[in-house]
Amino acid sequence: MACGGSSPNLAPASNALTDVQDCVTAAVAGDIITLASGTTSWAGTLTINKNITVIGNGCTLDANNRPTACNTIIQDATTGTLINIVPPACVACGGHPRLSSIEFRESSRNGTGVPFVVDGGSSEDDRRFRIDHVFFNQLDHSGVGAMQIATIYGLVDHNNFDTVDATRHAIFIYN
Repeated sequence: MACGGSSPNLAPASNALTDVQDCVTAAVAGDIITLASGTTSWAGTLTINKNITVIGNGCTLDANNRPTACNTIIQDATTGTLINIVPPACVACGGHPRLSSIEFRESSRNGTGVPFVVDGGSSEDDRRFRIDHVFFNQLDHSGVGAMQIATIYGLVDHNNFDTVDATRHAIFIYN
């Protein structure tokens, strides 16, 4: 396994998708997975299906507390979904999935899928999530936007959506 540290503080051996997914697999509710500084390209999907935090190594913030540059950069080389957040239905487990302080940048993406999908399933069972201080850099090539949110409660705060096309939506929300 390419995941170091011990609960509650985990760190992947590198920021490669397989190493980060290994840490997500090893994590338990409440754990924090900290990514190192640097730029990495992902050609697959990271699935976060636990009440854990995946956090980068800090961002430079503007006067409105939004990131303008981050130390951890993930380049999107997928043809589909880059990040899939599926919060667990266990309300008693406490917490929620959280993604913070990372820049996600357009790379060689040529697909039509939405880069970020947050899906609570088909029922209203108090699933929650948080995405904060993330820089979505040119990730709106799907025609729908950078993020799709469905059937869930959550918080998307202090993020920066730098879009390729001003006519596209940054976030598409449906129920």
